[in-house]
Amino acid sequence: MKVIYEEPLKCKGKLVVLENRWYLSFEEQGPDNRYKKRPFQVLDKEIEEFCEQLQKNFTYYEEQKQKGCSSIIKGEGGQWIRFGIREGVCLFYQSYPIKSRKKLEETLLELQMAKEKAEQLLNKEKEET
Repeated sequence: MKVIYEEPLKCKGKLVVLENRWYLSFEEQGPDNRYKKRPFQVLDKEIEEFCEQLQKNFTYYEEQKQKGCSSIIKGEGGQWIRFGIREGVCLFYQSYPIKSRKKLEETLLELQMAKEKAEQLLNKEKEET
């Protein structure tokens, strides 16, 4: 499948648009080169659910933080909720922890804008063929 567009995202991911679909691609590198990179993808049909899960996980993070929680919890959608080191809701594994409402809103907006851009590009591609 031919890639027609790629764009890096501030949330450490990348928007990848193919000829008939799109996805968000993430890759986490360990603390040094001894660790393999871990890939993670959010497919076009999963993005709405991924954003909803991010919101739910963040609400849970805020509730547990007030209670003094100090552990690592696997949240919905492969996201991790961390307290202490790299604290916040991580989009995947340990990367890009979100620990403020402002950063959550910025991330959700960026994901929504990536979705809209991908859909526009796919519609344009369909019109041209």
